[in-house]
Amino acid sequence: MNWIEPTALYHASETPHIDCFQPRPANDGTDKVWAILGKRLQNYLFPRDCPRICLWANSATTAQDKALLDGAETHITIEEKWRDICARTPLYIYQFAPKDFKVQDENAGYMTSRTAQRPLQMYELKPDELDFNRLNTKLSTTSQLLPLRDKVLGTSLAYSMIRLRNAAPIQSMPL
Repeated sequence: MNWIEPTALYHASETPHIDCFQPRPANDGTDKVWAILGKRLQNYLFPRDCPRICLWANSATTAQDKALLDGAETHITIEEKWRDICARTPLYIYQFAPKDFKVQDENAGYMTSRTAQRPLQMYELKPDELDFNRLNTKLSTTSQLLPLRDKVLGTSLAYSMIRLRNAAPIQSMPL
């Protein structure tokens, strides 16, 4: 994983050998190709549908909230039921030339292009090669992500909450 560059653009997929990425419909009514800056690539080193909450500090983060990262630059939490799926899913990381991309969300590191993109190269990332520690990222699991979502929204941490529609529903406690 020495090939990850913080300012390079990547796209993580479970599909190998994509020759050309075609723009797809986005929520704003335009068609886009999505990429992520290398400094946030760790947020995407999971199967696409895996719900996760990714946290990091930014200039607005308080010292008290920064302590919640447990010394890591990034803290990612997934649901326990996804651990085995992640452990057996190879990923393919495509790198793009930056020339046609524009910032979509600076906080999350999202970049978009409205034109088709051919990757510069592809890296196969087998699950046993994935080392979050080398990315200064702490990975943790929980039975349910949604209670964590509510806690995170009350902090000053920067975050990305990905595929939460796939998260387990909050279980009510019997009275």
